[in-house]
Amino acid sequence: MKSFRDPEALRERPDITFREETERVGPAASANVRADLAALDSHVVVGVTNDAGEVLLMDDGEHGWTLAAVPVETGDDWLAAGRNGVAGLTDVPVAVDRVERVRRLDYHVGNEVDPHATVYTAVVRGASVFGRPVASNPTIAGDPIPDVGWFDAVPETVEGPLADDIRQFLG
Repeated sequence: MKSFRDPEALRERPDITFREETERVGPAASANVRADLAALDSHVVVGVTNDAGEVLLMDDGEHGWTLAAVPVETGDDWLAAGRNGVAGLTDVPVAVDRVERVRRLDYHVGNEVDPHATVYTAVVRGASVFGRPVASNPTIAGDPIPDVGWFDAVPETVEGPLADDIRQFLG
């Protein structure tokens, strides 16, 4: 796959796991909460391993350790965004071309049937790299990333879908 711009188009692919979840926000949600939901970003998450079997993780200072997570907007080329994100963390070009799974999360406010916001996370596989490259000033989409490292196991502080994403690329 050279690129994709719409994760929903991957729903019927037998080689890609597509999961859907719903999260309800209390019916008394303020206009600010609704605006925050509408402003949530979808992400392409890139799993990159090295020749030692370690996986590249980043900590943006807010979400803890995750795979390289790059925000994407409607119409973006998700795979190109993933390649650029990894390059910003490692200063090494990495091929990104295989989608492993997609998660769709619909946020509903109160008892509303239609989602107030929908975000996607596409987990993609990057090519393996040699060594443990880390950029001298790592960034994702122009934002500085305080910590980047190579791990041979899921960090103890990581749980749920984020841990599952990391395990997908370890040993």
